[in-house]
Amino acid sequence: MAEQVMIQVRMDSVLKDQALEVFDKMGIDMSTAVRMFFKATVRQQELPFSTNVAETKAPSLGEQLGDFYKNMVMYEASIADDENVVTVFPLEFGEIPVKMFVQLVTKVPAGKVARWEDIFEYLGMLYGMKVYEKPHRAMPYMDSDGNDIPYWRIVSVNGVLCDSRVRSRESQKEKLEREGIPIVQRGSIRNSYRVDNLKTHLFDFKSLKAIKSE
Repeated sequence: MAEQVMIQVRMDSVLKDQALEVFDKMGIDMSTAVRMFFKATVRQQELPFSTNVAETKAPSLGEQLGDFYKNMVMYEASIADDENVVTVFPLEFGEIPVKMFVQLVTKVPAGKVARWEDIFEYLGMLYGMKVYEKPHRAMPYMDSDGNDIPYWRIVSVNGVLCDSRVRSRESQKEKLEREGIPIVQRGSIRNSYRVDNLKTHLFDFKSLKAIKSE
């Protein structure tokens, strides 16, 4: 394993707080965000975003719809037929398949929540490797039967509602409360919520039976 080093960065305090709020919505901390940035830079051999300051042409409606549907690649519903069984698929180019992450999200039942960290830990146990982050490829919004994948049941490490794949935190709050999850206001932060008594409502992935795909 490579030697771990400490990196210190100076930045505007307001910018830091704004970034932390975004990371919180995504369910990651600043260290994870920095590692993701470095990995993407190495993988692409350039900054993972455009630095062109010239005015760019706004994408057409067709281009926007194309991008939208590109991110709606269907997840095969039959994989998740048995709610107590998880199908373990082989690595793809040395990486855990996107459908494994999605499959575990679908295993979280109504009345329970999970954190990405719980999913990373369980996948690490299944594959015998460290898992630190979500896949870089887009994850689908619905399965092949047209059912929404329940990303609203995924919260941050501290139980904070994160709306990265849900329409809004208000929508996520409404869905979770409808399923019996108690939600409380997060301090004085406007429109910020967390799961009350988080540990009581966490789903235990170790209760699943894992089988290898044929």
